[in-house]
Amino acid sequence: MWLFTTIGFFSVVQKTTDPFLTVRARVAGDLSQLRSKYMPELSSTVAGGGTDYPYRATISHEGFAHGLAQIAKEIDYPNFKNEIDRVMGREREHIYSQVWKVLMKLESDPVPQSASGIEKGDPWKRLAYGGIVINKQSKVLLREPQDHFGGYVWTFPKGTCHAGETPGEAVVREVEEEQVLLGTSSSRSPGPLSLRPR
Repeated sequence: MWLFTTIGFFSVVQKTTDPFLTVRARVAGDLSQLRSKYMPELSSTVAGGGTDYPYRATISHEGFAHGLAQIAKEIDYPNFKNEIDRVMGREREHIYSQVWKVLMKLESDPVPQSASGIEKGDPWKRLAYGGIVINKQSKVLLREPQDHFGGYVWTFPKGTCHAGETPGEAVVREVEEEQVLLGTSSSRSPGPLSLRPR
């Protein structure tokens, strides 16, 4: 089990010869926080006790389950990445965001290149398509990414292909959807446009 929390990242396993759980971490302080806040039964931290994670400790299944329940009860934030930034700092938030970005590949179904825009050589990498839209008043259509994904403040309308959709059709749909969301009276919206894929 991988566990991302506002006090640290943990990998929890049960070794085949042990009746208890081993909680592993990349950072010793994460185990200290886990012990002091939620799992007082967690053993002392062992450094260099394995071949991968540099720090580890052990705990009973019951002790771990009790602490996990306490962690769940204290969830009171609307956005996990923002809470990590607030509690653990920008560097940890950036690392967690990279993991979040990689996990987005799970949303893609491996389908033929011609139908989906999947990049050859990587069946789980879905490409995004978008457009730069400028009207006669030289206004550019921009959107504010949700949670400022990737560190962007503003970006152009774009998105992945829907099933059976060509890249050109995806561009038109994404731009039209952004116009609806922003409203044609918005100062950022170029207004109604006739869109044709090229």
